[in-house]
Amino acid sequence: MHLLRRILTLCLVTLVVGGSAQNWTLFQTWNSDLTNNVIWTLEPDGEGGVWMGFTLDYMDHFDGQEFTHYDSTGMRLLGQRIRTIRKQGPDSLWISYWGDHAATVWVNGTWTHFTPQNGFPNSSMHHMEVDPSGNVWFCAFNGGLHRWSAGTFTAFPPPNTIPNNDVHTIAFDAVGDAWIGTDGGLTHYDGNTWTTTTAGPDGPPGNTVQAITFAANGDIWVGTTSGIGVFDGTDWTTYDMNSVGLLSNAVQALLEDSQGRMWVGTEWGGLSLLENGVWSHYNTLNSDLPGNVVECLTEDDLGNVWVGTNVGLMRVDAIPTSLPEHEKGALHVAVLPEGLRIDSRTLEWVPDQVELLTVQGASVRKAALRGAFTVLPRYGLQAGAYLLRVRDRAGHEAAARVVLP
Repeated sequence: MHLLRRILTLCLVTLVVGGSAQNWTLFQTWNSDLTNNVIWTLEPDGEGGVWMGFTLDYMDHFDGQEFTHYDSTGMRLLGQRIRTIRKQGPDSLWISYWGDHAATVWVNGTWTHFTPQNGFPNSSMHHMEVDPSGNVWFCAFNGGLHRWSAGTFTAFPPPNTIPNNDVHTIAFDAVGDAWIGTDGGLTHYDGNTWTTTTAGPDGPPGNTVQAITFAANGDIWVGTTSGIGVFDGTDWTTYDMNSVGLLSNAVQALLEDSQGRMWVGTEWGGLSLLENGVWSHYNTLNSDLPGNVVECLTEDDLGNVWVGTNVGLMRVDAIPTSLPEHEKGALHVAVLPEGLRIDSRTLEWVPDQVELLTVQGASVRKAALRGAFTVLPRYGLQAGAYLLRVRDRAGHEAAARVVLP
């Protein structure tokens, strides 16, 4: 049975993502050693694997080949309903629970449990996150916001901090400021001042904020039960069922991956993807997505994107950031306002064709090369990551990854 499951695990499904075929790998209890199909949380292990927590079956670790299950005996966990798993540095793993009013930290085989008896908030946890300084923040269901630092828990009760006690999520921007999602709007905490923004033209589309992430350009993306709000530091833009075709306005998870793609997980509306300015939407009817409730998203250290749903786990295989170079030498590409300047002087052969592709492999533009220097015009190209490939008629080719701002 285990051999059959492992063989089935290696079978790939192919999904058209961003206009090109992309391999997705499906893990479910009937085709792999995954313990439970309802995945609540995902966390990369820093070594190419991923931790996952379930609603009723403790947690698993996948190392890229095999699943290992951990429960109350092997891991001394306090409860089955694992709400969040987060790494704190290379050696510490934190686990929070739903319904057990507790948290566990595992440091090199040493276990520490936090309960209301030793200072932990007497609430179920919506979310948990580690800030850039290593402090652990807990977002409680009707229990407020709490921080663990140097062995001490600190509570931040409303109304002078967060607007109410139902705290869904927290994220930290590039300078370490905290952004907190509550049932009463989005709160920004810079270490001194608390500022709450509520729904409206100058805020997110809804007050129940369930997911927060930051784009590489500095924009903050806010997922609510009424769609997505994107704040660029000055203005808010709304993405929802009406404006971009989301299949549900209840946004539960957000992730910008290393390729610059924005992934959106919704409740009962499946998965949406924004890539190079184009939105695509996937559910169980038009794709191989296993479930329409997307609970969590993460990217591992190899560039794979993981999607946790209510009916199984999906891995979107990593996209190569370069193509094989069949000859010595390197291709040099400079990004200029007018386009991409290609310098092929270091190659030991003379290319005569150039092609620009999306990182998924879809062709965007082709042109003939004449001479060692060529400028491929930028007109009509969206910002984002691309692969630029040159070749000759003898079959030589070389490539470089470029990012258009």
